[in-house]
Formats: sequence, C-alpha cells, structure tokens
Amino acid sequence: MSVVRRFAVPHLDAAARPHALTIGVLDETGQEKHGTATAGVKRQHMGCAGGIDNGITTALPLDLTFATKGELAIGLLRDAYADAVHLDFVVGDEVYGTCTKLRTFLEEHGQAYVLRVRATFILALGGGTSLTGEQVVARHLKQKRKWTIHSAGTGSKGERIYAWAWIATARPVHYLLVRKHCVTGELAFHYCHVPAGRPVTLPCLIAAGLPCPVCAGQRSRPSEGGVSSGGGGPG
Repeated sequence: MSVVRRFAVPHLDAAARPHALTIGVLDETGQEKHGTATAGVKRQHMGCAGGIDNGITTALPLDLTFATKGELAIGLLRDAYADAVHLDFVVGDEVYGTCTKLRTFLEEHGQAYVLRVRATFILALGGGTSLTGEQVVARHLKQKRKWTIHSAGTGSKGERIYAWAWIATARPVHYLLVRKHCVTGELAFHYCHVPAGRPVTLPCLIAAGLPCPVCAGQRSRPSEGGVSSGGGGPG
C-alpha cells in the first residue's frame, strides 16, 4: 500500500486544480470479476457494484486479527501521515462517523473531518443542552433563511440540488452539517471537526463531502458554545 501511495500521491497533487481541497475518502472498495478463469472469485457485497456480485477475494493469513472498519482506517491514515501525506479533510460514511476511536485519532492529529452520522447522533450545544441531529433540525433550522441551496454535482438523473445548513456546538471546533433533499426533504447528518485557528466556511464543509470538492466562499465565524443565527455563520 505504501508503494502505491508514494507513487500516486505526487501525481494526484500535480493534477489537482489550484486551491482545490485535498480529501481523504474512507470507503470500502472491491474488484468485480465475471469471468471463470480467475482464482479467488466468489459472490460478495461489492460497493462498486451497489450490491451482491462476483468479486475477487484473497486468502488471509492465519495470524490475522479482527479489526473494525474504523480501526482499519486508523491504520491506513497512520501510514499516510508517516509518508507526510497532507489532507485538508477526511470524509466517510456512518460506519466511520460513529467510531469514537477514529474521531479521537483524527483530532489528536489535528485533522479536519466531515463524517456522516445517524439522525440520532447526540450533540452538546450551548447552555448544557444536548440534542440529536433530527432534534436540532426541528428546533433550530425551521426557518428557510437558515438553509443554503448548493449543487452536489451531476448524477444519472441530472444535477443534484440540496439545501444545506450548519450548527455550531458547545465546542468551537465541532459542527453539525445537515443536507436536505429539496424535493423529498430527506435529511443527512455530518459531524465535522475543524482544528482551532483554522478558518471554516459552510462552502468548504459542503465541498469536503462532494465527489470533486473545491473550496469557495468567504470566511465566517460561528458563535461560540451554541447556535448562532443569521449572517454567514452556522445555523
């Protein structure tokens, strides 16, 4: 893995657009295989196929110990940091967002992240208040002016337009980013960390979770220890 990373990263950096964000995406991968001549092929869940399909699997060493996906991610990131790989953000789905050990590791390394969490994820807000993500939306994001419309890129059915909002928490380095489908109203929640002293904008947090992230927008400062309103800051 280190050999591949040391080869690929310089080329990716060289190909990046000026001022683009450098994103580390935590995601499982697989290799589809539909022929009959390759050894080690079996039916399994393949993220790239969107379900169960034929894919290549490999023999595992007998002394291999179990590790959760969060722990595997920590190992990969530790190796990347040892190779002096710089990441503006690390992003991942709920499997990684709910892993406390992974979030702690990232914060100890001064790493910003945008990680998906469940609607029931509990946030500490100002004044000693604790709410789930869905409760935050119901209580603090009812006004239309709290939301910003932003494209999530082009999908198979055309441009994907969502409404976005963010909320400051009791800790000034943590935020909740919420994405809402403009037609169905379906919500997605992201727990975000940006190290102290680093400027943070809503467009940057949105961009971190998109396929081709580009940082844009003006700097803004959230209110400390609670929910702010109006202006360019969160929620």
